[in-house]
Amino acid sequence: IDEIYTSYPHLARRGPDFYTLFKGRSDIWNRDLMHLNTLGYRFMAWTWAGLLRSEKIDIQV
Repeated sequence: IDEIYTSYPHLARRGPDFYTLFKGRSDIWNRDLMHLNTLGYRFMAWTWAGLLRSEKIDIQV
């Protein structure tokens, strides 16, 4: 994966640390505790949007 980032820096970027973001949260999971609920997917979108904005990529969520 590091080789991909090095070879294609204009295309590949490191994504958010979802493990840390979701760790210890019970309010973002469906009842099966395997799939995210609406709030969980929103957290993912907001986190990605923040990362892209920090790289000066205009995005709206």
